[in-house]
Parts: sequence; C-alpha cells; structure tokens
Amino acid sequence: MKPIKNYDQIKTDSTRRLPIDAYVCKILGVEQKTNEYGNYIEVSMDIAEGDYTDYFIEDWKNQDREDKWWKCTYRLYEVKDDGTKEDSGRAKKLKTFTTALEESNPNYRWDWDENKWKGLKIGIIFRDKLSWKKEAKEGEDPYWHNPAVAWPTTIACVKAGDYKIPDPIYPKGEKPQTSTTVPGVNAFVEVADSIDEELPFK
Repeated sequence: MKPIKNYDQIKTDSTRRLPIDAYVCKILGVEQKTNEYGNYIEVSMDIAEGDYTDYFIEDWKNQDREDKWWKCTYRLYEVKDDGTKEDSGRAKKLKTFTTALEESNPNYRWDWDENKWKGLKIGIIFRDKLSWKKEAKEGEDPYWHNPAVAWPTTIACVKAGDYKIPDPIYPKGEKPQTSTTVPGVNAFVEVADSIDEELPFK
C-alpha cells in the first residue's frame, strides 16, 4: 500500500459509545441564541462522574470535520408570559431545570441569572436518537444510535436509579413517539481542568 500524507495526524473514530442512561453532568457553557422559534438559552454540558467522565469533550476532540458540534446541549426557550399552552410548557421546562439545579447544588438558588449556572452539576437523562445508516448490510442494525439529552433530574435521582429512560427518537415519519411522564424533580459533570482546544461555547 502506498503511504498517504499526514497519516500520523489523522484522527481515528472513537470506539467508545455512551450507554443510554442517566448521568451526573456539569454545565460548561451558557449562551443566549435565536432561531426560527425564538430566543433561547443553550446549556452545554459534559459527564462529570463515573466511567464516562469527559465523554463529550473526547467526542469533540475526535470530530475530524470543519462543522463539528458539541453533542450534549439543552435548550430553554424564552418564556413570554402570554398565557398560551406553548408558553406554559416553556415555563414548566425552565422550572424543572432550575429546581433540579437547586436540589443538586445545596448552595445555589435560582435568581434569574443563568450565567451563574456554569460550573454547577445536575442529573441528565439521555435517550436514544436513531438515524438511518446509508449502507447497512443485510441483517445489520439499520440505525446509527446517538445519545441525546432528554430532560434534567436531580443528582440524587440519578444515583438512586429513580428515573425512567424515554422511548427512542425515530427518524421522521417512522414510529410514533410514546409520551413519557417526566420523573419527579427530587437533577446534570466535571470537565478536565486543561483542554488543549477551544470549546464551542462560552
């Protein structure tokens, strides 16, 4: 075989896969963003305890592409207090998140300053997000399996196993999603001090 250029610098695919479960996580970044649905806060996190500590930092470093992205984020859309069902759902999602933060960090109380979230820990429940393999072999699993943030819970619930893993997210147009009750909030992990590459959040 003919040698290729820069072979030693090529990044390999990670063989380690995150099991779909709940983990203690740490908030690494909090950013204000906007899309077609409105203004939102994007919370970027990584696993902080256990065998999969720093899993998403490792994933970020191993992505050998220009448009790589951080794969452990949670969005909280702006609550407008307009009385709509959608707005009520946004308010409930915010309250669930902040309550989980308060119960997981004894010295923290929510004071409407999301910038104080950075460095706090919280429990995060993941779900399986499926996407089609372009060239799956006969008899092979036709899906790629990717861990996706489902919702927050307390660290105590994670450690006690007091949570339910929601159904997988199938590709659009396939299986309908079964609604899953969010576990009661009784909720998110620690990053290495030295990171040799700039992370995609503030």
